[in-house]
Amino acid sequence: MARSPVSNLGEFLRNDGSVTMVGVQRPRSPKITEKKFTFAGGKNEDWNTVSNAVTALFQRKKLAKSELSSLTEKVKSVKQEVGGSTICEWFKESLVKGMIILREDVKDKNGEVLLDKLADSWTYFFCTILPLLQAIFLDIQSREAQSTRSIALLNFRDVVVLKTKLEEAFVMDLTVPPKVAQMLLILQGVHDDLSSRNYRKLEHLISFVVSPYLSSTGLRTKPVKPSLDSKKSETEELKNKSETASHLEKKPRPFSVGSLELQSKYSADRLHETALQSGPNRRFTFAADSLNDSSHNSVFGPGTSTLT
Repeated sequence: MARSPVSNLGEFLRNDGSVTMVGVQRPRSPKITEKKFTFAGGKNEDWNTVSNAVTALFQRKKLAKSELSSLTEKVKSVKQEVGGSTICEWFKESLVKGMIILREDVKDKNGEVLLDKLADSWTYFFCTILPLLQAIFLDIQSREAQSTRSIALLNFRDVVVLKTKLEEAFVMDLTVPPKVAQMLLILQGVHDDLSSRNYRKLEHLISFVVSPYLSSTGLRTKPVKPSLDSKKSETEELKNKSETASHLEKKPRPFSVGSLELQSKYSADRLHETALQSGPNRRFTFAADSLNDSSHNSVFGPGTSTLT
């Protein structure tokens, strides 16, 4: 059965977008959407692989065979895409995560246990982790920026060493392991800023191990812990000084003119009463001492007084 020409014409008009007629809807154009492609060798995936490998190093996991060269190539490709400064910041963030893992082994330790644990952590970091970090991130080093080695050592100083109770262990006069002394001297050789607070803290710790020690501020000697007897003597000395000062402050009050006048009037009244009671024909002689005031001066002058 033949199809209607009207329907064929309608289909033709709908299919042909160049012809427009009243009452006939034009077909809608398909919606174009942008597709986002994720490449297997993209910078995010490459960097995630490198960051996970760095974290595994601090967890004391070994690299797989030929993994070192693969990580080096990934760092090189990421640097070409994001630049040297950006990848350097990413490297520092990865280091902080790894240093926190190392710090967990020594964070709550004290005394001799702390010294032994810190010596072990330093040995593994300096002999195993640091050489691998220098090999993996070889391409990010430049003359303007800090080297990979310096960045890693500074992070170990700030995140691990200075967050422990190392000074308390030194005050106990314990035997310091040679690895701990080596650690402090190597960290002292990394100069980020001589006036920084963390660098001054490190120099203070070194003065317990090396004495005398020539620091950036001058010659230092080993800090001496004050004993109990010296503290007691210092306390007694301060107490004696305070008592002496309070005794000197209590001076006698000087006599005022008003008090001297009252004493003189009182002495004269007593003399007058005595004269009235003795009668008119009796003579009394008073020594000058009996009329003296508290300052040993006679009210009526020196000598004796005769009353008729």
